[in-house]
Amino acid sequence: MRALPAARAGNRLADVLLLGGGRALAALLGFLAVREIALRLDPGDLGLWGMILAVQGLCLHLGEAGLRSVATAEAGRMEGGTAAILRPYLALRLCLSVLAVLAGWVAGLLLVPEPGMALPLVLASIPAVALQLDWLALVRGDNGRAAALLLVRPACFLLLLMVAAPATPEGVATAFLAAWWLAALASWPGALAPPKAPGRDPPPRWRALLSAGLPLAGTTLVNQAMLGLDLLLAGLLIGPAAAGGYWLAASMAVAGLVLANAQGQLALARLGPLRDNEQKFAASLAAGCRATSLLGAALALLGTAAAPLAVPLLFAGRHDGTALLLAMLMPWLALQHPSTLLQSALAATGERPDLLRASLAALAIFAAAATAAALAGSPPAMALARALGEAVRVALLLRLLPPEARRATLPPLLMAGAGWGALLPVSLAG
Repeated sequence: MRALPAARAGNRLADVLLLGGGRALAALLGFLAVREIALRLDPGDLGLWGMILAVQGLCLHLGEAGLRSVATAEAGRMEGGTAAILRPYLALRLCLSVLAVLAGWVAGLLLVPEPGMALPLVLASIPAVALQLDWLALVRGDNGRAAALLLVRPACFLLLLMVAAPATPEGVATAFLAAWWLAALASWPGALAPPKAPGRDPPPRWRALLSAGLPLAGTTLVNQAMLGLDLLLAGLLIGPAAAGGYWLAASMAVAGLVLANAQGQLALARLGPLRDNEQKFAASLAAGCRATSLLGAALALLGTAAAPLAVPLLFAGRHDGTALLLAMLMPWLALQHPSTLLQSALAATGERPDLLRASLAALAIFAAAATAAALAGSPPAMALARALGEAVRVALLLRLLPPEARRATLPPLLMAGAGWGALLPVSLAG
């Protein structure tokens, strides 16, 4: 393989650092917004807010239907550049978003006790997400603009919470809706500028876009269900107050996945060209798995040890029990790191149907365990159920790998898991 020129390699590294830094800063702003919400709302209202967000998250992916990823991949190849693909993309996204809003309204009325005006306000953000065109900056190679646009929504949300939003679920929902629409508006100036080298392929019809996006949407919906199902069960079967602490702990745990998600995106690009060379594919995957598994284990240990001290300080002693829930979510955080990498590896090899089946099996195990824990009235057991579902997915993903890649990947996974498991009792005792 020909080496990259130094300047080109440096530019790629700079792009990775730029986009990674933008994601990390956006995650920090998002966490500060979570903290502001937790300080403003009582546990019951906080639980209602988390349940509404869980409904919105599922409906958001229904309205997206994998189209954003397809459009990002195809736009640079189209004759006429990004403008050629934008019309069918936006038409589909807006139509699906209207359907998603209606589905969310029905689901919210069934699943969320007394949603009030917060539900329609939050659901009204789904069309704004459809109109957000930050992905066009990536297509044009303008990574600086893409990184800056990542910050608009969380920065606006945090600012509106601090200076304008009343301390009610409806006030928070209004700030949430306004932030999404401001982010959409910020993404439009310059969005239709022609690409540097427009392709020659004709623009796809809406049916081709939809058929390409739906397989991706299936996996994304399953992943979102594994992030929100336990929260909805906690609110329905235990009570909104229990869902409040659970949402707070889960939000902090998800913030720890910034590097895992970045590594997954890099792996998708890196492993794709190696899929026909089993030895190189296995070596690259094993190296990535070693790094990401150790990172996940280290973050889980840090979160377990720091939760009893950090959570009361961050939230002024409010929302009792959140520290324990955060510690119980750390096994899931540790497992999510190699899971994200393995999912990217299988997507790079084209095993998308098998990847979806593995995720569905993991969701079924997780749903059964989380329901049993909710019926028993135990949010900590629900957190461990999330880890159980992720462990099942990792095991199934390993089985789907080519034999040499599986043999090379298993030792670093076991080493990181054994090290974290041995130190867990010490961290919990501390």
